[in-house]
Amino acid sequence: MVKKKATSRPNSPFQNFASNNGVKRVVAAYTKSPIRAWGITAAIVVVIVQLFLAFGSTAAGLAETYKNSVNSVNVNALNDPNLFPHDSATTELPAFLANSYTPFTISRYEVDVAQAGDTATIAFQTEEGTTFEIAASKNEYWFGPLWVSQWQVDTSSPTIRVSVDPALPENLDFTFGDMPFTPNDIASMTTVDSNYAVLPGVLTYSEPQFGFLSGGTQVNVYTSGAQRLTLGPDGETMNGDLVISAEKKFKKSVIKCSKKKRCNSLPKYKNNEFKVKKPAGSWDNLSTFDKYKVNDCVVKSTTFESSVAAKIEFECAAKVTRTFLWSDTFEQGFVWGWWYYYWYVTTYDSRKDSLQLTVSGGASITFDPVRETFTPELVSFDGVKQ
Repeated sequence: MVKKKATSRPNSPFQNFASNNGVKRVVAAYTKSPIRAWGITAAIVVVIVQLFLAFGSTAAGLAETYKNSVNSVNVNALNDPNLFPHDSATTELPAFLANSYTPFTISRYEVDVAQAGDTATIAFQTEEGTTFEIAASKNEYWFGPLWVSQWQVDTSSPTIRVSVDPALPENLDFTFGDMPFTPNDIASMTTVDSNYAVLPGVLTYSEPQFGFLSGGTQVNVYTSGAQRLTLGPDGETMNGDLVISAEKKFKKSVIKCSKKKRCNSLPKYKNNEFKVKKPAGSWDNLSTFDKYKVNDCVVKSTTFESSVAAKIEFECAAKVTRTFLWSDTFEQGFVWGWWYYYWYVTTYDSRKDSLQLTVSGGASITFDPVRETFTPELVSFDGVKQ
C-alpha cells in the first residue's frame, strides 16, 4: 500500500494578515516608521470625519432632533440657534406664564425636500391635535480644511411678548394655572418689550368678563415667530348687537348731515348728472330736493383700542334721489262793473332720478364701567360717487 504524501494549502492574504505574523508586521511597521504610520492614520481619520460632515447631516435627521428636543421639554434646547432661531429672548418665564404653558408632544413628522436638495419643509403633528410646519435649509461652508454640510431650521421659534391694557381695573383677576393674577401683578413680573422664548406649545388661562373682554377660558397656540400676549381685547370678536347698534348710529348720522345745507362729507351733484328732461312749456322757477338713503353696510374692520374703547369701520351702499320741481305762476282775473278781481295761479311739474354712491366711515364704541353700558358715536364718514 502506497501512502500519498500530504500537501498543505497556502493561507489566504486575510489569514496571513490575521495571523500573529501579520499583526507583528503591522506593529513592526509602526515601530520602524511611526511618523509615516501615524500620518496615514490621521489621513484616514480626516477622510472619515470629512465624509461625516459632508453627508452626516440630513433634513430627516434635523426633524428627528427637533422632535426629541420639543418632547424632552428641556428649555435649554432653545439656546441652539440651528434648531430654534429667534431674536434675543429669555427662557426664564415669569410665574404666571410658567404655570399655564404646556409644550406640545410631537407624534410624527413628514419631510419634503426641494428638488434642488438644499431646502426642505418639515410638517409636524402633535398628540394634542395641532399641526404646524417649519422651513429648513442646508448650510455648506469650509471649516478649516474640512467642507461642512449642515441642515438648520430657518423658521423663527415662538417667542411671547406680554402687554397689559392700562384701561383694565386693578382689581380684575386673570387665572393662570389655577392662580389669580391682577393686571398689576402681571405688569410687575414682566419687563417692557421683553421677549420670552418657548418651545412650541399652548397657553391656557381665564379672563374676567369686562368691557370688550369676552371672559372665560382663552387658548393661545404658539408654533413659530414673535407673538404678543395682550391682556385686553386683542383679537376679540365684537358682539353682534354692538355692530348693529353702531351701524344704526352711523346711518343716522349720514342722513342727518345730508339734510343740512352744507354737508362737506357727501359729494355735490350737478343737475345735469341726473337723467331728467325739462318738461315742455315755459317755466318760471326750478327747485330741487335731495333725499339720501343708506342701505346695508359691510364691516370692513374692527379695532379694539383698549378694553373700554373700540372702533368699527363701515362701507355702505347708498343713493341720492333728486326731485326736480318746475313751477309757473301767472295772474288770472275778471271785470264786473268797475271792479277787477284777480288772483295768482301756479302750475307744477316734477320728475326725479337717483344716483348711486358709497359711504365709508367709522364709529367709536365706548364702555362705561360704572353703568356697564356701550355707547356708539360717529367718528367720520366720506361719500364717493359711483
